[in-house]
Amino acid sequence: MRKPIKLMSTSTKRITSAFMIALIMFVGAGLVRGQQHRQQPRTAAQSSASGPVVGGGTPGQLTKWTGAPSSGTFTVGDSIITEDKLGSIGIGTTAPTSRLTVAGMIETTLGGYKFPDGTVQTTAGITSVFHDSSLAGNGTATSPLGIAIGGVTANRIANGTVVRSLNGLFDNVTLTAGNNITITPSGGGLTIAAPNSLSAINHDLTLSGDGTVASPLGIKIPLFLDGSVHGSPVLTVRNANGGSTGLFASGGDGSLAEAAGGGLGAEIRGGGGFGFSIGGGLGLLVHGGNAREGTPGDGIQARGGDSGLGFGGIGVHAIGGDTNEQVGGVALRAEGGASGSKFGGIGVISFGGLGSGNGNRGGMALFAQGGQGQAGATQGTAAQFNGDVEINGNLSKSGGSFKIDHPLDPANKYLYHSFVESPDMKNIYDGTVTTDNSGVAVVTLPDWFGALNKDFRYQLTVIGTFAQAIVAEEIKDNRFTIMTNAPNIKVSWQVTGIRQDAYANKNRIPVEVDKPELERGSFLHPEAFNEPEEKGVDWVRHPELMKQMKEARQQQLEKLRVNGKSN
Repeated sequence: MRKPIKLMSTSTKRITSAFMIALIMFVGAGLVRGQQHRQQPRTAAQSSASGPVVGGGTPGQLTKWTGAPSSGTFTVGDSIITEDKLGSIGIGTTAPTSRLTVAGMIETTLGGYKFPDGTVQTTAGITSVFHDSSLAGNGTATSPLGIAIGGVTANRIANGTVVRSLNGLFDNVTLTAGNNITITPSGGGLTIAAPNSLSAINHDLTLSGDGTVASPLGIKIPLFLDGSVHGSPVLTVRNANGGSTGLFASGGDGSLAEAAGGGLGAEIRGGGGFGFSIGGGLGLLVHGGNAREGTPGDGIQARGGDSGLGFGGIGVHAIGGDTNEQVGGVALRAEGGASGSKFGGIGVISFGGLGSGNGNRGGMALFAQGGQGQAGATQGTAAQFNGDVEINGNLSKSGGSFKIDHPLDPANKYLYHSFVESPDMKNIYDGTVTTDNSGVAVVTLPDWFGALNKDFRYQLTVIGTFAQAIVAEEIKDNRFTIMTNAPNIKVSWQVTGIRQDAYANKNRIPVEVDKPELERGSFLHPEAFNEPEEKGVDWVRHPELMKQMKEARQQQLEKLRVNGKSN
């Protein structure tokens, strides 16, 4: 295997394949001639024919003719070509270090270099350099090779070597100091400081924390706002986003472990009054939103909480204020709005909840219970209606009467009369009539009488004398006939009929019914049967409500006892 050519000169090297071939031929021919010269010395006859040969050479170095033939003497000596015992050839050096070592410039004038892969290079430089978009130029003197602008991207930089970007910024990034911030370069780093920063923040009781990392500043829990502002609220909350909530408050969830119920969403109290002439402030004043054409907003909407297994929560729980000297406060006051051209607004609208399941029923739209009396006071009424009452449905009651100012002593007494009860939906009609000279009288009833009533009953009473009276003809075409055994007899009559109008036919009042399963064992009036109040039917219908009402009553009694007003 041939050793590579080593160029010893630091000057420009140019070698062609033609020179290499000529060099090899020259070396080979010299070797042959040298060997022939050494192996076959000239004879005297040969020397005298062509002139004497003088001189000598160094072993390993090729010889050459050094004398001129015209002198008649042929002189040989060392050439600049050397071949060592390993076959390495040196030109201009006697110590070649490769197959061909040249001490000096090599010049090729034709052909260039031919390489083992068959390619030929005819110039010492290259015309261009192939590269990707990360470099620019073609490597020539007029277009030097270099890194292209934008060529060094993040994916070409190894992780952990340099900063690729700063918060998404590239190229020349400038750090600008803000208020109370300084940036100081030092060596290869930057020192960012806040020389005038606060170590802590002083604040009032509405905030908590000192503003440090360990104790961030925040709103105080619980938050207490105390201010003195005349004619304006201490706190105003407004959500400028249309249709969004202005203020939301949520109480904490109940805890089974602590046997505690859920907390209040909000507790609001009005300010206290002063003396007898200045009353206390409103606990809550709510206005519904106005509307130019559509329906205005509700003043307040309350909904009791839902329950998966227990009883649903109360939508509104209102308690009137206590007093030691005057009448207790009203728990709930509602007034319908006024109208300039239509009906006035309704004061209270209530709907019972949907019921489900056999033997059950929907919820009551309104439940009211009078307060119990204490220290000789009687129980309060469940409701008082000052005006006409219209009921579109059946009315069930434990008793009934009218109550008026006593006609003989209206300023000091009331007069009661009980209702007349019947198992039927019965109407009663009565009057007086006098029979004629024949002892006959015809009673004419209203024209709607026959359409409204059926199953008539009659009762006749003679007035002023002894006589007999009978119903000679029963009711027909809204009239009936009375006959007496003497003429000109005054008779008091009474007729009853059972309603047969459309509503009555579809809503007959049952006389006897079994109590629903839930209400069995309970009483409408447990005290009448010497049973405790918990045996009342309302305790099985509304156990949570009744429990709360009893607890509230006991709390009121406790307040009175503490204030020395209970006997």
